[in-house]
Amino acid sequence: MQNHNYTIRWTQIIPNTFMYGSRLHFNHHETIFKNRLMPSGIVIHEWKMMTNYAEEKTIPTLPILERGATYHFSFDYDVEPSTGIYFKIIFKRRNGTIFDTRIIQQREVAMTYPNEAFSYELQMINAAATSVCFRSIKIQHQDENTDSKVLRISDIINENPSLPVLNILFAETQPLSSDAIREFENVIKVEHWQHYDIETLRDKLMHLKNKGTLHFIGYHEQSSAIAYRMATMLNGTAFVTHHLNTVGDVERDQAAPIICYTHEEHDLHAHTVIVQEMLNPSRYLNHIDLDVFNGGRQNGY
Repeated sequence: MQNHNYTIRWTQIIPNTFMYGSRLHFNHHETIFKNRLMPSGIVIHEWKMMTNYAEEKTIPTLPILERGATYHFSFDYDVEPSTGIYFKIIFKRRNGTIFDTRIIQQREVAMTYPNEAFSYELQMINAAATSVCFRSIKIQHQDENTDSKVLRISDIINENPSLPVLNILFAETQPLSSDAIREFENVIKVEHWQHYDIETLRDKLMHLKNKGTLHFIGYHEQSSAIAYRMATMLNGTAFVTHHLNTVGDVERDQAAPIICYTHEEHDLHAHTVIVQEMLNPSRYLNHIDLDVFNGGRQNGY
C-alpha cells in the first residue's frame, strides 16, 4: 500500500534561506531561527518539489503529489509574535511559470492539488517575526469516502503525568490547529465523532474513566452538545460555550456539572453573521480559564 503521509522538516541552508543577520540552529526535532531586523514580506526558507542540482546544489524536499487529490497540510511551529509568519504555496506549469498561488495563515488547511500544476513550492515568509521554532509540516492524503469518516481518538497531547485530569476535546468539522490547544494539558482529541451514535462514542471513551477526572470540552454548538452528553454518561464535567443554549435537543434532567466559559458578548467583535461564519470556532477556546481547566476546580454554570 502506497504511503500518502509525509513529514517535511527544515534540515539545511539553501540559497533562498535568509541568512543576513540571522541566527540558525538545527536540532534533532526542531530548527530555531532568530532575526529581529528582517523585513516583513521576505522569504525565510522554502521547500521545492523539483530542483536543478547543477544550479542550486540542493535536492527536492517536497513529495510528489497526485493531481486532483486533496491533501491536509499541518504546520507545527512556534513564533514570536504569534502572527509573525505565514506560508505560501506556489503551483507551477511544466515550463516553470507560475500557475497559481495560495497564502496560508492558519496552522491546518486542506487543499486540492491542481490538475494543471506540474510542480509546487512552499515558502515560509516573515511577517515581523523575531524568532521561529520550526518543527515540521505534515502532508496527509485525504480520502473523502473513508478517511474523513473514521473516528479518531488521539493519544494524550501535552501530557502532564502529575495532573489527575483528562481533557477530552470534541473537534468541530473545521480543522482544529495544535496552536488552539497549546496551553492545554492532558488533551485527548476526538475527531469525526459526528458520524457515530452516542452509544458507540460512550463505549469508545469508557476506558478513560479509570485514568482520572474527565473533562469533556466543546467549543461551538455541536461539540458543546456532545461534550455535555458524554459528561452526563461518563460522570465528567462539561466545558461548553454559550451556544449550548441554542441546541434544542439537549436534555438537562441529569445534572452533569457544566462550566460555560463564553458569553454572547464574545461574538460582538464580529459585526455580522457572515463574518462569524468565516471565523474558525476554535477561537472560543481562548476564553477557557486555564487554572480551572488544567486544575480541575469547578465553577457554577
